[in-house]
Amino acid sequence: MKSTILTLSLVLVAGIAMAAEGDKPGKGKGAPDPAKRAEMMMKAMDKDSDGKITKEEFANGPMAKRAEGDTAKVDKFFGNIDKDKDGSITKAELEAMPARPGGGKGKPGEGKGAPKKPKGDN
Repeated sequence: MKSTILTLSLVLVAGIAMAAEGDKPGKGKGAPDPAKRAEMMMKAMDKDSDGKITKEEFANGPMAKRAEGDTAKVDKFFGNIDKDKDGSITKAELEAMPARPGGGKGKPGEGKGAPKKPKGDN
């Protein structure tokens, strides 16, 4: 009985430690290092490899797919990242972009940390 309680206690402590580790910036599955995240995004969207993502490249990339064809949303997404408003996104601007809760999966407002919808609003 004592060994069962000890084992369960150790499992509980390990689980709490792992959960706390996932809350730290840059840790856990959903929060890659900003430089690595920016590098991955540049590879995915910078089709001409000039070190910049144009609005056209962005509109054809994975981030714009969340806009579901709404060009106003694409423009807003792009504008939020293009901090110097020069019409292109650099790796530095991507690095400065905050990570999305839940690792960037799903639509904005979904994932870990997103506010819960009231029941009946489905």
